[in-house]
Amino acid sequence: MNKLKIGLDIDDTLLDFWGAYLKRFGKPKSDAEITYNVYQKLRTDKDFWVNLELINRPDFKPDLFCTKRVNPKSWTKESLIKNRLYPDSRNGEIENIPIYQLYYQLGQKSKLIKGRVDVFVDDSLKNFIEMNLNGVPCLLMDNEGNHSWGPIGRIYSLDYEEIEDTYYLFKNTIGERLFIIMYRLLIDNTNHAYAINMEDIEAYEYIQDRLEEIVYKGDLIILCDNLSSLQQRLPDLNIEDITNEF
Repeated sequence: MNKLKIGLDIDDTLLDFWGAYLKRFGKPKSDAEITYNVYQKLRTDKDFWVNLELINRPDFKPDLFCTKRVNPKSWTKESLIKNRLYPDSRNGEIENIPIYQLYYQLGQKSKLIKGRVDVFVDDSLKNFIEMNLNGVPCLLMDNEGNHSWGPIGRIYSLDYEEIEDTYYLFKNTIGERLFIIMYRLLIDNTNHAYAINMEDIEAYEYIQDRLEEIVYKGDLIILCDNLSSLQQRLPDLNIEDITNEF
């Protein structure tokens, strides 16, 4: 079996962005507050980005890094070098690991790295779903911010064997089917459930806008605003069977 080509996210997969953010600003009251602080205060703060602490060290050499960051890419590279995650040319090492960086949060990582790796690892549930929907197998790095998703495709370390085992389980059992079913049922604000075509761009955008509203039951993914309305709209659904409530 060939070695997997693995790509890694950076913030909160390798380096502790969220911990550093909380230490600097405290618990945010809204996503808008986070956006403001990142773009207006952290974007030009080199010390913040370069000195993020390492939280997970891979036991393998990644084939690429891909991140959504507003800071200069040179600072991203410097932070990786500092934590011995990237070759240091000052020591005669060859810098041969690509770093793909999006400078806006709405961008899609899949467009940058599709076909370049066998599997990607990200802590963001939104990125995890977006990449799998767009043909980039992605595993979810466990952290407190993504527990609205259950165990499917989740990993707990950057150990190569764990990634390999989870990837093949995900791919060979339910991985592809899981995200196809996501397109099968949508529930709109008028309490009507309806099926959609996978190629329907409007439906895809509908899903992208509502990734925080996902509940899954087995391999069936449903979009809904809350659990009580889900029960009202699907009265025959056994709520106790839902693996993950939010």
